[in-house]
Amino acid sequence: DFIEDLIDKISYSKEKVVVFSYSISPLHSLKSRLDKSYGKDFSIIYEGSMDSSQRKRAITYFKEKNEVGAILCSGKIAGEGLNLTEANNVVFINEWWNPSSNKQAEDRVLRIGQSKEVNIYRIRCKNTVEERLDEIIEGKIKLTNKVVETLVDVKQK
Repeated sequence: DFIEDLIDKISYSKEKVVVFSYSISPLHSLKSRLDKSYGKDFSIIYEGSMDSSQRKRAITYFKEKNEVGAILCSGKIAGEGLNLTEANNVVFINEWWNPSSNKQAEDRVLRIGQSKEVNIYRIRCKNTVEERLDEIIEGKIKLTNKVVETLVDVKQK
């Protein structure tokens, strides 16, 4: 419900959204709900079961059709190599254990050519494994930053 309400606000503002999930079933559930609310042309799925021509068509459709407000992406497939600056909103239904993979997914919208302010939303449910996952991801980010800082310090000396 929350994601659908969020997409409704984004759509009302005449903006587009990229939704990432590392599990496919939430994308299909969301697609069904959006189809009921907005019609089948409002959103499109981009996932690994699609062949390369279907994927290319999905990206073109999202970029060129004003009536398409959302692309629902498998984080494993769409997290790298795409330029989706037509959107300025990113929603993570769930994230991967690797923070750099999540950052790569964000960067599909945060790219050269992005002229709008970008909003990143991470959806969480209280008292679930997601809270623990956030702790793990945050720990990995801190560790990575510490290693990079150490390497920079060593290089500067």
